[in-house]
Amino acid sequence: MSNPPTTVEGITITGQRRSDSTQPFPVMPPPIPVMPGDVAVIDPDVEPQYVEPCDIPAFRDRWNADAAAASAVEAFLDHAESIGDGRTLSNREFGAFLLRGAGNTIILGNVSHGAPVVPGQVSNVVLDHTGVTYQNWMGDIHNHPSGDGRPSDEDWRVYEDFLVAVSKLGIPTHDKFMYVVIQDASVNPPVHRIYVYSEDSDRNEIGEEVNPDASPCPL
Repeated sequence: MSNPPTTVEGITITGQRRSDSTQPFPVMPPPIPVMPGDVAVIDPDVEPQYVEPCDIPAFRDRWNADAAAASAVEAFLDHAESIGDGRTLSNREFGAFLLRGAGNTIILGNVSHGAPVVPGQVSNVVLDHTGVTYQNWMGDIHNHPSGDGRPSDEDWRVYEDFLVAVSKLGIPTHDKFMYVVIQDASVNPPVHRIYVYSEDSDRNEIGEEVNPDASPCPL
């Protein structure tokens, strides 16, 4: 008779996010002790084995998605500077897809930029679909010059269209995210904040805030 499968407990998979801005961002949890099969019942003196959080697919995907979102902000800022027309994340929209890359990584697709917008109003951004498939799509990230970190009606419609198409292929949708970036001018100097949304989110409520210094799982 084989031992029952080992279960991993004691870990909350939330990514590098916080719902309360007064609290610190989560850090990588330490290795999780697990016992092989039911050996703990047979011999309590047997040393437990340990599982790294990044070895758990769901944890790794969320951790890496948040890290890719954080790197997108720097890519947006670099792209804005390279255009050289004085537009920034506070007066032009930028965006990119998040894609599953080699070795269980999550990477940015091509960074795109929308047409110049009137300051204080939100225009739109057309993302570059180069290399994007329903199989490698993990979500997208874009900024809102308006300073409103909630998805617009159009944002949510496009996101849900992708979720439906992915679901029809039998691909899980719980790990597909939308990130919205804003420039918060209420602090001095202003900072960029990243908010994340999933299929279960209320798009009318501000999402969890992603660590701007988020880092990926070790390769």
